Amino acid sequence: MVDVSKYRKGRHITATELGEDTRVEATSEVRENSKFGKLELVFESGDMLSLNATNLEKMIEHYGLDERLWIGKKVEFYVGELPFNGKAVASVLLRPISPGVPKAGARAAGKDRPKAKARGDDVHRPLEDDEIPFNT
Repeated sequence: MVDVSKYRKGRHITATELGEDTRVEATSEVRENSKFGKLELVFESGDMLSLNATNLEKMIEHYGLDERLWIGKKVEFYVGELPFNGKAVASVLLRPISPGVPKAGARAAGKDRPKAKARGDDVHRPLEDDEIPFNT
C-alpha cells in the first residue's frame, strides 16, 4: 500500500477558511518560506501557517528560540484581529496548548531542578578518590 499522504499538498490556513471555528493541530515541521520571508509551521495534517510577528513571538515565548523544540507541539487556531496598515484585519492567531519550555530565569535560578538534600557538613568535603593519580 502506498502512503498517499506524502503526495498531498497542504493548504495555508486562512482566517476566511477558519471563520468562527477553532482548530487544534500538532506541528510536524518548521521551515523558512522564502517567498514571504517568514517562518512557516507545517502540521501533521499537511496544512501550513506562515508566522506573522504576533504568532512568532507567541511560539518563542512558549517554546523557546530553538525551533526544533516546536515539533510535536499542539496549538489552537482562532480568528482575531491584528493591525495592518492602520486597519484591523482578520488574522489567524495561535494559542499554545502543549506545555512550554522552562523560562531561562527559572533555569538559571534552579527552579526547574529538584532541590539537593542536605547531607550535613560533608557537602563540601572531597571524596577519598577525588584525586587522579598521575603515573610518572
